[in-house]
Amino acid sequence: MSNKGIVWAVAALVGIVAAVSFALSASALVAVAGWAGVRGPLAWCAPVLADGGALAFSHAALVRRGQGRGARVEWASLGVLAVVSVAANVAHGLGLHVGEAVRVAVGVAVVGLAPVVVLVTTHTLASLIAPEARQLASDAPEAAECSTPADDVADAVSERDDDPADDIAAMLAMRDAGTSLRTIGERFGVHASTVSRRLAAVAR
Repeated sequence: MSNKGIVWAVAALVGIVAAVSFALSASALVAVAGWAGVRGPLAWCAPVLADGGALAFSHAALVRRGQGRGARVEWASLGVLAVVSVAANVAHGLGLHVGEAVRVAVGVAVVGLAPVVVLVTTHTLASLIAPEARQLASDAPEAAECSTPADDVADAVSERDDDPADDIAAMLAMRDAGTSLRTIGERFGVHASTVSRRLAAVAR
């Protein structure tokens, strides 16, 4: 059997083990959810939360490993879910030998994981998407630099001579290009009111 065939065989066995594990622990987790006051159809959210979350973290860890990145958060989250699931199954198996306070504590621990699992799985999803987004950004062509008429006039002003007539002409050109009086004044080292007076004098 080739290496690829072995990998597929192991993957199939892992899937079978996961399905059997879910079937065995589902009833226990449903009962434990009832200890926290969650009953009826909603109680089935407990096994989906624990086992489904574990499955999601397992796949995410494999993907991150394939990307050459660490997966400490995913493995840690998987470990926490495994510990909580084992504790719930053990407590359920002990049945009447477990005190009421312990039952409530275990039930609350299982049900209380819901928002935490949502938070961590969202973070995990974002970390998987982020490398692809960065790759797309790096592959995108750089935008060509665009210049406005005001920028063109300003560049021309920077290359002007010190002739006052040239200054007035440049001021007029910058104003006509939409540049503010304040910006024109900063370009020539004078106050905006000075620019206004000079342009008004030219207009007269």
